[in-house]
Amino acid sequence: NDLKKEVDIFVHDSTFSELKIKSAKNGKVYEFRNDILTKGDGSILAAAPMLKFDRTKKITATTIAGSDNTVVEDMGLNQWEITMSGILVDMSSHQYPSAKMKQLRELFETPDVFEILECQVMTDLGISSIYFDHLNNLQVMEDCPDTVKYELKAKSLSSSILISD
Repeated sequence: NDLKKEVDIFVHDSTFSELKIKSAKNGKVYEFRNDILTKGDGSILAAAPMLKFDRTKKITATTIAGSDNTVVEDMGLNQWEITMSGILVDMSSHQYPSAKMKQLRELFETPDVFEILECQVMTDLGISSIYFDHLNNLQVMEDCPDTVKYELKAKSLSSSILISD
């Protein structure tokens, strides 16, 4: 008797969404990593965010007069629109994460392009740099004063159009 059994193996690898970015102007590095619990939260801004990517095409189309037909004259791609959602947590004193909020605000307010140093998902999508254009949905969590939800929105830049000083 041959006994055959199927075994499902799940590999827990959440590092693909971890993000490490660097300001092109001042060189400051920001990290979003899942090992925030084991490494402490000193140098890490937040755990790896949920990432959502949207992209559309640029299409120039002309409708032919007196016809139901359209001629597509040109087609290209728009920038990636990236939504990063996550939480800021004060892991050390379990109070409102004031220092993390200030870091997040600083990140958003920096008038700069950020180079992607680490993020497998962005690398796979060909994203080498981003800039932030929205910081919204900041929510202090009810019954969790040490936790704040955030949402950052960014757009990708093609490496061929980066402007440096």
